[in-house]
Amino acid sequence: MAMSSNCRCDSLSRFSEAQFQPAGTDGGGIGDGAGVPYPPNEDGLAFAHFSIAPMSVARFIPQFVFAGAFEKFPKLQVSFGECRIGWLPFLFSWMDRQIDVRPADNVKLSQKPSEYVKANLTFTFEEDHIGAKMLQYDWSLLKE
Repeated sequence: MAMSSNCRCDSLSRFSEAQFQPAGTDGGGIGDGAGVPYPPNEDGLAFAHFSIAPMSVARFIPQFVFAGAFEKFPKLQVSFGECRIGWLPFLFSWMDRQIDVRPADNVKLSQKPSEYVKANLTFTFEEDHIGAKMLQYDWSLLKE
Protein backbone atom coordinates (compact mmCIF):
# COMPACT_ATOMS: atom_id res chain seq x y z
CA MET A 1 0.00 0.00 0.00
CA ALA A 2 1.64 3.23 -1.11
CA MET A 3 0.96 6.20 1.10
CA SER A 4 0.19 9.51 -0.53
CA SER A 5 1.85 12.70 0.60
CA ASN A 6 -1.47 14.03 1.90
CA CYS A 7 -2.24 11.15 4.27
CA ARG A 8 -3.32 12.07 7.76
CA CYS A 9 -1.14 11.03 10.65
CA ASP A 10 -3.97 9.40 12.59
CA SER A 11 -4.96 7.24 9.63
CA LEU A 12 -1.79 5.16 10.04
CA SER A 13 -3.05 3.78 13.34
CA ARG A 14 -6.03 2.19 11.58
CA PHE A 15 -3.94 -0.16 9.44
CA SER A 16 -3.41 -3.80 10.26
CA GLU A 17 0.08 -5.27 10.14
CA ALA A 18 -0.76 -7.10 6.90
CA GLN A 19 -1.52 -3.78 5.21
CA PHE A 20 1.97 -2.38 5.74
CA GLN A 21 3.78 -3.12 2.50
CA PRO A 22 6.70 -1.38 0.82
CA ALA A 23 5.69 1.77 -0.95
CA GLY A 24 6.80 2.12 -4.53
CA THR A 25 7.51 5.83 -4.48
CA ASP A 26 10.28 8.14 -3.35
CA GLY A 27 8.80 9.61 -0.18
CA GLY A 28 5.28 9.84 -1.52
CA GLY A 29 5.73 11.21 -4.98
CA ILE A 30 8.96 12.93 -5.96
CA GLY A 31 9.95 11.34 -9.22
CA ASP A 32 8.35 10.53 -12.47
CA GLY A 33 8.21 6.90 -11.37
CA ALA A 34 5.46 7.99 -9.01
CA GLY A 35 3.57 9.72 -11.78
CA VAL A 36 4.57 13.21 -10.66
CA PRO A 37 6.51 15.27 -13.19
CA TYR A 38 9.73 17.00 -12.20
CA PRO A 39 9.52 20.79 -12.16
CA PRO A 40 10.83 22.63 -15.22
CA ASN A 41 14.52 23.46 -15.21
CA GLU A 42 13.95 27.20 -15.13
CA ASP A 43 13.89 29.98 -12.56
CA GLY A 44 15.59 27.70 -10.04
CA LEU A 45 12.58 25.39 -9.70
CA ALA A 46 14.48 22.19 -10.47
CA PHE A 47 17.37 23.18 -8.17
CA ALA A 48 14.95 23.90 -5.33
CA HIS A 49 13.09 20.65 -5.91
CA PHE A 50 16.16 18.43 -5.92
CA SER A 51 17.71 20.30 -2.96
CA ILE A 52 14.95 19.08 -0.66
CA ALA A 53 14.19 15.75 -2.36
CA PRO A 54 16.10 13.62 0.19
CA MET A 55 14.07 15.15 3.02
CA SER A 56 10.70 14.52 1.40
CA VAL A 57 10.28 11.51 3.68
CA ALA A 58 10.52 13.74 6.77
CA ARG A 59 6.78 13.89 7.29
CA PHE A 60 6.33 10.11 7.20
CA ILE A 61 8.86 9.31 9.93
CA PRO A 62 6.98 11.16 12.71
CA GLN A 63 3.66 9.97 11.30
CA PHE A 64 4.63 6.34 11.82
CA VAL A 65 5.91 7.06 15.35
CA PHE A 66 3.24 9.42 16.66
CA ALA A 67 0.34 7.51 15.10
CA GLY A 68 1.40 4.59 17.28
CA ALA A 69 2.20 2.22 14.41
CA PHE A 70 5.23 0.81 16.26
CA GLU A 71 3.37 0.70 19.55
CA LYS A 72 0.65 -1.38 17.90
CA PHE A 73 3.07 -3.45 15.79
CA PRO A 74 6.41 -3.60 17.67
CA LYS A 75 8.01 -5.92 15.09
CA LEU A 76 7.13 -3.66 12.15
CA GLN A 77 10.25 -2.56 10.27
CA VAL A 78 10.19 0.40 7.89
CA SER A 79 13.08 1.43 5.68
CA PHE A 80 13.47 4.73 3.87
CA GLY A 81 15.77 4.45 0.88
CA GLU A 82 18.13 6.98 -0.66
CA CYS A 83 16.97 9.78 1.63
CA ARG A 84 20.45 10.79 2.81
CA ILE A 85 20.96 10.79 6.56
CA GLY A 86 22.75 13.98 7.61
CA TRP A 87 19.48 15.69 8.56
CA LEU A 88 18.02 12.76 10.50
CA PRO A 89 19.65 13.31 13.94
CA PHE A 90 18.02 16.74 14.13
CA LEU A 91 14.61 15.27 13.27
CA PHE A 92 14.95 12.53 15.90
CA SER A 93 15.94 15.04 18.57
CA TRP A 94 13.12 17.36 17.56
CA MET A 95 10.59 14.52 17.76
CA ASP A 96 11.72 13.73 21.33
CA ARG A 97 11.43 17.42 22.18
CA GLN A 98 7.80 17.50 21.08
CA ILE A 99 6.89 14.98 23.76
CA ASP A 100 8.58 17.18 26.38
CA VAL A 101 7.30 20.62 25.39
CA ARG A 102 3.87 20.12 23.83
CA PRO A 103 0.68 19.43 25.73
CA ALA A 104 -0.26 15.76 25.73
CA ASP A 105 -2.94 14.65 23.32
CA ASN A 106 -4.34 11.20 22.69
CA VAL A 107 -0.95 9.80 21.64
CA LYS A 108 -0.03 6.94 23.94
CA LEU A 109 3.62 6.03 23.47
CA SER A 110 5.50 3.90 25.96
CA GLN A 111 8.90 5.08 24.68
CA LYS A 112 10.54 8.22 23.40
CA PRO A 113 10.15 8.69 19.64
CA SER A 114 13.90 8.15 19.17
CA GLU A 115 13.58 4.69 20.75
CA TYR A 116 11.07 3.67 18.07
CA VAL A 117 13.45 5.06 15.46
CA LYS A 118 16.27 2.86 16.77
CA ALA A 119 14.09 -0.25 16.95
CA ASN A 120 11.89 0.05 13.88
CA LEU A 121 13.39 2.29 11.21
CA THR A 122 16.31 2.00 8.83
CA PHE A 123 17.64 4.45 6.26
CA THR A 124 19.86 4.15 3.23
CA PHE A 125 21.89 6.89 1.65
CA GLU A 126 24.28 7.82 -1.11
CA GLU A 127 26.42 10.89 -1.64
CA ASP A 128 26.09 12.09 1.94
CA HIS A 129 29.51 12.96 3.32
CA ILE A 130 28.09 14.72 6.37
CA GLY A 131 25.82 11.81 7.25
CA ALA A 132 28.68 9.34 6.75
CA LYS A 133 30.82 11.26 9.25
CA MET A 134 27.96 11.17 11.80
CA LEU A 135 27.73 7.36 11.70
CA GLN A 136 30.48 7.08 14.32
CA TYR A 137 28.53 9.00 16.98
CA ASP A 138 26.01 7.25 19.23
CA TRP A 139 23.99 10.47 19.62
CA SER A 140 23.24 10.47 15.89
CA LEU A 141 21.10 7.30 16.24
CA LEU A 142 22.50 6.30 12.86
CA LYS A 143 24.47 3.31 14.13
CA GLU A 144 23.10 -0.18 13.89
